[in-house]
Amino acid sequence: MSQRFLLSLALALLVAGCGKGNQPASDPSAARNSSDTAQLAPPATPSTVSPTDTATQSGPVATHTAVIYTGLGAIELELYGNDAPKTVENFVGLSKKNFYNGIGFHRVVPGFVIQAGDPLSKDPKQYDKWGTGSESIYGGEFADELNPASPSGKRGYVTGAVAMANHGPNTNGSQFFIVLDGRGGSGLTFSYTIFGLVRKGMEVANKIVEAANNVEVPKNPVRIDSVSVTALQPAEPTSSPATGANVK
Repeated sequence: MSQRFLLSLALALLVAGCGKGNQPASDPSAARNSSDTAQLAPPATPSTVSPTDTATQSGPVATHTAVIYTGLGAIELELYGNDAPKTVENFVGLSKKNFYNGIGFHRVVPGFVIQAGDPLSKDPKQYDKWGTGSESIYGGEFADELNPASPSGKRGYVTGAVAMANHGPNTNGSQFFIVLDGRGGSGLTFSYTIFGLVRKGMEVANKIVEAANNVEVPKNPVRIDSVSVTALQPAEPTSSPATGANVK
């Protein structure tokens, strides 16, 4: 076999292998519509930063608590109405309207996130569109609340962080995700509004992962039975850039 032939073969294999070389380990666009609000993917090399006990750190002030009831147990959240007032208002408003009742955790990525909030996930016949649906109390998509100087912004996507999913800047609706492991969350760009943290129930979040059985978009997802919200204190006035929400 000539050297010229071997060189040509090696070059052909190299080119063939470059097509997805920079593709994230779990790129939702590979299997879902591009409008899937889950534009999240674990970093190729997880950070060595260990997920810490966030209760020991100075952090954002909780203005509300919320409990997400599922068939596998309850997940208790604290919500940060000072850091993300419009986002918290939206989540609280949707919860009070029973919007989340029956919605499934339509995206499950072990060691990274579980995601819910798509109303289409209520209908098994819409399975191919799961991840593309969204609503808000504002009548359309609304602006990000991304202030890196805020307490939640400084803390980042730690284990248990609750943040909005989106499909680009200022496209928030009803979908949200819970970070399962800060080592995976540390690879996210600061593009997703953080509006809460899991106080209790990370073991339930991990049961949701187990129930998915390594299927990223399970056909029989764990569903939200209901969400209850309790106000702790009114949110403080804020100069957040989201005061001019992009409502469509």
